[in-house]
Formats: sequence, structure tokens, C-alpha cells
Amino acid sequence: MSDRLSPKGVSPRGAREIDPDRELEHPDGLLRFLDDPVTALVPWFAFSFLLTTLGFMTTAWLAFGLSLALVTASWLRGENPKVFEVSDAILFGVIVLVAFFGDRLVEGWFSNHADAVSNITLTVVAFVSLAIGRPFTSEYTAARFQGAPPDLLVRLDRLATPIWGFALLFASIVTVFGEWVLRDPTNLWTGWILQTLPLIVALDLTLWIDRRAVARARNRLDLIPPPVMLARDLLIWLVPAGVCSLVFDGGPQWLGWTLVVVGLVGCVWAWIRLRRDAPAIA
Repeated sequence: MSDRLSPKGVSPRGAREIDPDRELEHPDGLLRFLDDPVTALVPWFAFSFLLTTLGFMTTAWLAFGLSLALVTASWLRGENPKVFEVSDAILFGVIVLVAFFGDRLVEGWFSNHADAVSNITLTVVAFVSLAIGRPFTSEYTAARFQGAPPDLLVRLDRLATPIWGFALLFASIVTVFGEWVLRDPTNLWTGWILQTLPLIVALDLTLWIDRRAVARARNRLDLIPPPVMLARDLLIWLVPAGVCSLVFDGGPQWLGWTLVVVGLVGCVWAWIRLRRDAPAIA
């Protein structure tokens, strides 16, 4: 089969058609929110980051509700729910039962180690799905790039799933260090910044790889995003990391200011280079 996208893509249940030529001119349109793997992580983000604020029972219900909302959204769009969405609903359904019937020791353990449970579970899902030949990103990739040839989808999944897997593995290691070595689950760096940044890197790197692949498949070399575009999208995230460090006293002042300055200067430099070298996608 040709390594080009077909002129029209039709969803599996005939819900919608897209024009790859038109959407390629606006690459973000290819990555609709509900068709990106990061969407399935939203219930886990809520469970990890809101537990200490809202309490175990409320957060368990919230994560379960978000999982059901994702499943419902897929049905309303005329699609079958994705495996990752269904898995979320089942796992958080079990956690809700634990919240109802578990004793205080179990609830306390979950409260102290929610981040580790979330990150390790997702890491296992990512690498097991790759090992059995069914990358967890495959359903999202197929939904984003309807009408694309199977070999292109396979290549994208073989890149995307390990990227997310290693990002989650890094977050898991950081979490375990914070919760069991530092014994500080709410540490700014191990509980927040260093858990979030690898996932942002995974998202931006996946977007960048997808755009390059689709541009090549359409033979639109002018729309292939250069590395400086990835640098621009990543460097800007150093700014909120530095601001958080300064505001919440997460380290020496020089560290926070260094992150802010490097992030701003690097992002402006990358933007200028992008405007000069690739104005079509800047």
C-alpha cells in the first residue's frame, strides 16, 4: 500500500469525514483532545494530584466519574470506547469499592502512595501492551489519522508507546524516591514537577513525530516541523517549573530564576529560528 494518506478518512462507524490536506495545514487539528492518549491519563492525574486536597473517598469518586465520562464521550461520538478508557473505569471502580469497604490502614496507604500506584500501573500497561503487540496508543492513533495506511499507523505506535512508557517509568521512579526514600509524598519536585515534566515531554514529542510523519506521507516537505519547533514547545515549560520553585520555596533561588530565564530566552530563540527557517508552520 502506498505510504500516503488517502484523500478522505471515514471513522469506523461512519460518524465523520476529514480532509487530511486541509487539516495538515493546521496540524493541531489532527490531534483532537479525545483522540490523544493523554486524555486517558486525566482520571489518573486527578487521583494523584487531588487526593491530599479532597480526601480519598471524594477523589476516588471524581476519578471514577471522569473515567465514565471518557467512555460516554466515545459512545456519543459514535465510536466504541477505547481499551484504555474501559480499563480506567474498571480500575477506579475497584478503588471506589476500596474507599467504601476498606479499613483505615488501606485508605491511608492509598492516600500516601496514590502517585506511585498511578504511575506504576500506567507504566506496566504501556510496556505490556507493547510486548503483546497491541500498543495502548494504537486506538488513539487510528482515530487521529483516519484513512492512513496501516504501516504508517504501526510506525507511529511503535514510537509513541515507548515514549509514553519511558515517561511514565521516569515519573514512577521519581515518585517512589519521593514517597519511600524522602518519605515526603507532597514534595514539590518529586510529587509535582518531576512527575509532570516527563509527561509533557512525551506529549510534545509525540505531536512532533506525528506531524513529521503525516507531512512526509502527504509529500508536504514545507510542513515538516524541524527540531527547533520541538525545542520551542519544550523550553517554555521550564518557566512554570521555575516559578513554582520560587513561589513554593522548592529549592535555592538561583535554581528557580535559572529555569525561568533559560525557558524564556530559549523559547524566544527557538521561535525566532522557526519564523526564519520554517515560516509555513511557525
